[in-house]
Amino acid sequence: NEGACFAPPSSSGRCKTPSCIEKTSLKQAVYPTVCQKEPHYGRDRICTRATNEDEILYEEEEEEEESTTPKKEIAVSASIELPFPSSVAFDAFSDLTRQPSWSPMIRSVEYIESELTIDDDTPVTEWTMGLKGFKFSWKSISTVLERPYRIEWESISGLKNFGKIHFLDLHDDAGCRTKTRMTMSMTFFAPRVVSAMFRRSNKLANYVENKMILATLVRFRDIVLEEDLKLISSSSSRLGTETSAN
Repeated sequence: NEGACFAPPSSSGRCKTPSCIEKTSLKQAVYPTVCQKEPHYGRDRICTRATNEDEILYEEEEEEEESTTPKKEIAVSASIELPFPSSVAFDAFSDLTRQPSWSPMIRSVEYIESELTIDDDTPVTEWTMGLKGFKFSWKSISTVLERPYRIEWESISGLKNFGKIHFLDLHDDAGCRTKTRMTMSMTFFAPRVVSAMFRRSNKLANYVENKMILATLVRFRDIVLEEDLKLISSSSSRLGTETSAN
């Protein structure tokens, strides 16, 4: 069924299907096998039906001068209360390879060797994200690691983004730091293909804030409670038993 995911433009010059993507907005796209051959019609437009298994790899254009549509700068923020200390939250979140476990749209995070590496204390990580049938990637560095209160990062290639995580200690009535207010703030420049899907910046910002960032914080809280705190509790119990035996 070769070419089944393409559709000709309508008489108005627009694609008939809602997943229409302008070819001119893509620098390079790797299509599923079924989409390798473009039909003779509609050479100025490409319509796709991407699934989780058949996704399009979208690469950001390096040259902005040729584009008449500027990328949208989107700033978002979300916050959540964590029922554990900031030190536990910081140690878990700063392990970047764990990000896919609490960020559903993050496919992978890997520490890599790169010519963009600044020094041994500032490793480069490569991120891959899936969104609406597209895959996006970027390389990033942590610009601030201030345990246990602050993490900041910025991308150095690919999808442009930067942001910070702030951990604020919350004290109980006895003055103990048993809870934490975790706030994530991020700014990114939305690829034109994503902006086209949402049309309005506020819709895109609301989607990212609620479906991505807030959802990530909730999953982070639940996973740390389920995995990290149980491990810490188990280790403490084992240490106490060994100390008593001695």
